[in-house]
Amino acid sequence: MQKLNIINMKTYARCDHYEHYANSDHCTYSITADINIKNLYTYLSKSKLSLYPALICIVSLAVNNNEEFKMAINENKELGYYDIIHPSYCIFHSDDKTFSCCSSKFDKNFLAMYKNVKGDMEKHKDTKGFILGEIPENCFHLSCTPWLKYSALNMNVPYSANFLAPIITWGKFDNDYNLPFTVQINHAVADGYHTCKLINDIQSMIYKF
Repeated sequence: MQKLNIINMKTYARCDHYEHYANSDHCTYSITADINIKNLYTYLSKSKLSLYPALICIVSLAVNNNEEFKMAINENKELGYYDIIHPSYCIFHSDDKTFSCCSSKFDKNFLAMYKNVKGDMEKHKDTKGFILGEIPENCFHLSCTPWLKYSALNMNVPYSANFLAPIITWGKFDNDYNLPFTVQINHAVADGYHTCKLINDIQSMIYKF
């Protein structure tokens, strides 16, 4: 397991906010926004690459560039962040309409990361079960609902002060290549500013393709 970098609460700018949302006003929230993927879709079509693993790679890079989305608590209840966090994502089985969860190793190089994800997807495509392989503790969660262009989404999971990883989901893109993109996060570690920054970072990365 990767070492957690412990945060000095005496100098942590969000110390009061963390204590409030972790111990008093328990709160998670989600933000949904459209992301335009036209540039990315054109690049992937020319390169014969697939959208789902490509988005997993781009989102993983953005998450790893934003410390607020790599937070965790150790066994001593100390808040910290990982240097690297890996994606845990869903694989859909079209034959019985179930899904399985697996993870891939993060790599800051897009094509290397794409190779990791595509290889793991191929490895597990015919394997059934809720969790496939080992899911590392330093991970965040991804899923996709490509059957619907939705306007909002919220995951109704029981609140846990120890669960700080983001849950990120996207849906079906429309004729203008606008794709609904949702980030759900524990308010103890990230405010609206941080979540909007993450979404804007992802959009900026996609524009560059």
